[in-house]
Parts: sequence; C-alpha cells; structure tokens
Amino acid sequence: MFNFICFHTHLPSSVEISTYLNQFYTLYTFLKSKEIDTVKCHNLIYCCFNYK
Repeated sequence: MFNFICFHTHLPSSVEISTYLNQFYTLYTFLKSKEIDTVKCHNLIYCCFNYK
C-alpha cells in the first residue's frame, strides 16, 4: 500500500525562507529512506509523492 505526502514548493516570504528550507530538508531526509514511486508537481505550487 502506498502512502501519500504533499508539500508546497513556493517561497511565501523572505522571513519564512529559513523555516521553509528546514522543512524541505526534513522532508528530503524522510523521503530518502523510502521507496518513491511517483512525484507529481502541480503548477509548481506543490509536489506530491507516493511512497512505500
């Protein structure tokens, strides 16, 4: 069975960039340990991953 996760890819403001990067790194580290099936990005606003 596949799990599903999405995340926003835009940068809301310069104040939030560091928070965004921290969240992205956490997500990246998490996904590295999973077997990713598909990556779908919608209008470059958010991306979704299917993973086992």
